[in-house]
Amino acid sequence: MAGVPKRLTEMQQRFAQLLVTNEGRKHLQNVLSKLAMKKTAHMSEHQNLVTHKISIGCKYIGEIREEYQKKYEVTYERHISELGKIREAALKKVLSQLLTMLK
Repeated sequence: MAGVPKRLTEMQQRFAQLLVTNEGRKHLQNVLSKLAMKKTAHMSEHQNLVTHKISIGCKYIGEIREEYQKKYEVTYERHISELGKIREAALKKVLSQLLTMLK
């Protein structure tokens, strides 16, 4: 593909790192503001999200995700299991508090 850079800029690498480490917890506008970009968050978000056109960015983000999955041994099954444990603990806590209030 013509015009695709051979390497990501430092800013693009930091964006990819923040995107993966904050995935599901922060909106991209917050990630972008951490990078102190001067463009509007919407413009920057659009530019950085057109990853299907920037194959090298997709590859880099994929590599970071894979590293984190290996490092923290994340699988779909483990993730669902952990969410189930969190849910059960929260329900147990709420039930305990309700029973205490009813006494």
